[in-house]
Amino acid sequence: MLMVLLTIVFDCYEDFRFKINAQWYFTEENFSSRGLTVEDAEEELGFPRGWTKVNGPFDDSHRWKALRSTTNGCGIAHIFSRWLERIPAHPDE
Repeated sequence: MLMVLLTIVFDCYEDFRFKINAQWYFTEENFSSRGLTVEDAEEELGFPRGWTKVNGPFDDSHRWKALRSTTNGCGIAHIFSRWLERIPAHPDE
């Protein structure tokens, strides 16, 4: 029964990743699908707009990664790993 429950929860982490996992929520894919930008994400996290903007040959993917580094991801990945030998996908992989 535990394995069935864990599988259901794991599938939810995969299927609803943009809603329940901050690592996926703060992705360009999620924000652009709602007509929002990286500056909107910065503001949502409480940072000033342009907080991740740096001079140099960097594109917005670096900005998104910097924002994700300030958030939590799947807090129960260790349980999935132990019992299901699987971990939810991560946007930086």
